[in-house]
Amino acid sequence: MGAKISIIPASEFMVSDIDGVHDVGQWRAHLAKLLRAAAIAGTDNLLLDIREARSPLRAFEVFSLVSVFDELAPPFAGRLAILNRPKDAFDRAEFFSKCAQRRGFDVEAFQDYEEAVHWLYPPQPLDTQILRLADLKPT
Repeated sequence: MGAKISIIPASEFMVSDIDGVHDVGQWRAHLAKLLRAAAIAGTDNLLLDIREARSPLRAFEVFSLVSVFDELAPPFAGRLAILNRPKDAFDRAEFFSKCAQRRGFDVEAFQDYEEAVHWLYPPQPLDTQILRLADLKPT
């Protein structure tokens, strides 16, 4: 059975006005809605793709996004991988993941899609056995 990955592009929750000014309040509302829907649907793992995001959040704005986790009912109990491409020295996704982890949530930041997928769904060991011809019984 294959793994199901729910990929959420940044455009689904990162709202800006016509001048490109970001609205963190709207981002919080949309992120809460996405996480709540995932929790209700029983979606265990999400990949948040913010590689194309253009709005540089300040540290306190990133921190305010993390507080969305605390406000959810039912809580999001799955894994959230954030796929990003930092635009400057402040890796906002990494900061977000560390803040969420300190609150007990399973969040990790990645810059490589394959690494994110492997973290969400680690390869399962195969149940293998070695057969020798001597062990086989003739039919």
